[in-house]
Amino acid sequence: MKIKTLTPVKKVNISFVRLGEPTEYLCLENTTLKEVERACRDAIVLQEVNPFFKGLSTRINIREAVKGVNGKSKSISFKGLSPAKTKDVIASFIKSQN
Repeated sequence: MKIKTLTPVKKVNISFVRLGEPTEYLCLENTTLKEVERACRDAIVLQEVNPFFKGLSTRINIREAVKGVNGKSKSISFKGLSPAKTKDVIASFIKSQN
């Protein structure tokens, strides 16, 4: 009889935050912080967000984790899209890349 040991899963957690709106979450596996940051930036650029938008900014928090222990993090801020819309845009961009 053997005890099965699970290999640690490296995942990246993303949260989409804007003051006064519900926070949205997305979790990705088998990727790196740099790949996710690049995908988020590319997806936002494709949306042609208006740089003169007046209002609250949306923040994307990207944090890697291994076996439940949080690692490095990055943050991206911009104005123009709600957290729900940002999550949908990034999720569809990532799906289209695969």
